[in-house]
Amino acid sequence: MNQKYSEETIKTIINQYASGQAVSLLCAEYEIPRSTIYFWLTQHQKLKSISNADISYQDYYNLKRRADKLEEKLRVIKAAGCGLSAPLQEKLMALENLYGQYSVHVLREALEVSRGTFYNHVLRRKRVTSYDIRHEEIRE
Repeated sequence: MNQKYSEETIKTIINQYASGQAVSLLCAEYEIPRSTIYFWLTQHQKLKSISNADISYQDYYNLKRRADKLEEKLRVIKAAGCGLSAPLQEKLMALENLYGQYSVHVLREALEVSRGTFYNHVLRRKRVTSYDIRHEEIRE
């Protein structure tokens, strides 16, 4: 049976554990499975940063994911060779060259191009190929 516990209850249990009370006693007192209490302890584990500010493991994980995503966007911008103020056609040509090397979401967000515009350009664009040129020559 899935039960929802209030944040207040969770914090109380974590504080009691931090003050030295055994997990088995907390399980008996609150009638909560031991695995649930250990999960809460893992989620609320505190990390000390350089500035002695307390951050939770979840906050650290979210910040790390965000930093990784920003680094990838920066790599795309450097590889594209054009900035955010470049004309749309220039951005689309740069994104077309990078298509396949990076995820579509990162490419679009890095140069601020809408998804529909990007897909219309890359997948539906009619390119003039060497076959088309040869076909025109023969047709004449």
